[in-house]
Amino acid sequence: MKIIIIGGVAAGAKAAAKSKRELPDAEVHIYTKDNFVSYSSCGMPYYIAGDFQDWQKLIVRSVEEFEKSGIHIHTRQQVMKILSADKKIAVKDLEEEDWYFVEYDRLVIATGAEAFMPDFVNKNFKNLFKLRTLDDGIAIKSALKDVKHITIIGGGYIAVELIEAFIKNKKHVTLVEKSPFILSMFDEDISSLIQEYVLENSNGLLKIINSDTVTELIGDEYIKDVITSKGYGFDTDMVIISAGVKPVVDLAIEAGITIGPTGAIKVNSRMQTNIPDIYACGDCAEK
Repeated sequence: MKIIIIGGVAAGAKAAAKSKRELPDAEVHIYTKDNFVSYSSCGMPYYIAGDFQDWQKLIVRSVEEFEKSGIHIHTRQQVMKILSADKKIAVKDLEEEDWYFVEYDRLVIATGAEAFMPDFVNKNFKNLFKLRTLDDGIAIKSALKDVKHITIIGGGYIAVELIEAFIKNKKHVTLVEKSPFILSMFDEDISSLIQEYVLENSNGLLKIINSDTVTELIGDEYIKDVITSKGYGFDTDMVIISAGVKPVVDLAIEAGITIGPTGAIKVNSRMQTNIPDIYACGDCAEK
């Protein structure tokens, strides 16, 4: 049996390992457009903060370790199309720019989620970042030494962890959050206490703008100014988009796989989609 897994961070890597344990004779492959597989996303803010210097400590299981266990890893290989009638995937080699087809007996979609990018954002800004992949974390850490002020758009978990990381590096931070308080997924009385605590422990380096949104980022190659809907304007050296995530389901939609009411892939109790022999797991799937 040949099992193909699209995506290799948390869910994809676990699906591969579990498949190989349950079916030792199966041929298991992970295809990912990223440079890395099986890494600790939760540890990235602590790497950025400088709690440790070697980003390789975030790697949970190396490509070599996967290969030793019989799981084949294909990095920088982007799956472009699922041909369910033929039980094939179309893959683009991002290094060579070549396309090729791979057959499967079982297919697991573990494409995860991606950072939500507001419509006004020009993705070509060189000082605009998000934090979803290990490459993102390495890039933010590398750029940090050259900036004095950082703007964070959004006030969720990742934003709060990055506040701590940036304050540790003595950077000035302005956070813009559309809700009355950060961490708005909690009740307001809890969120207000958290915000008060964060501000008190920021050594005067943090400013939070609540009940407002960023409407414009001004600059050429680099963002220089931030404008909000209430007319605030301020200079900045770096912008982090932390305005939530959305499931990556384009491949599934094109293949005719049913999407549930949350916007993620609809699965049953066995993580099966509506198409035979295709499964989904992780942030791209409902649960």
